[in-house]
Amino acid sequence: ALFSGLTALQTLNLTSNTLPSLDPALFNGLEALEILNLTSNKLPSLDPTLFDGLTALQKINIGFNQLTLLDSSLFSGLTALQHLWVFGIAFSGALWALWHTF
Repeated sequence: ALFSGLTALQTLNLTSNTLPSLDPALFNGLEALEILNLTSNKLPSLDPTLFDGLTALQKINIGFNQLTLLDSSLFSGLTALQHLWVFGIAFSGALWALWHTF
């Protein structure tokens, strides 16, 4: 994986890189990661396993992407999560219900 060996990394900022997708294994091995910023890319979706193993993750910003659907299990293993920013994403229907139960 791209970030393998960076086991002590606590903050990762991938803002405004026009990323069209993320490999599901991209963040594997980043157990110490606390802050992840994916703002302002071109992500249409996020793999349900993308955040698996990121148990220290406290803050995620996925705002201003082209997200239209998020799997309900995407954030299920993030026990330390305190802040989730989703500015600039148009939520509706069942997806909006997900945020109210989060």
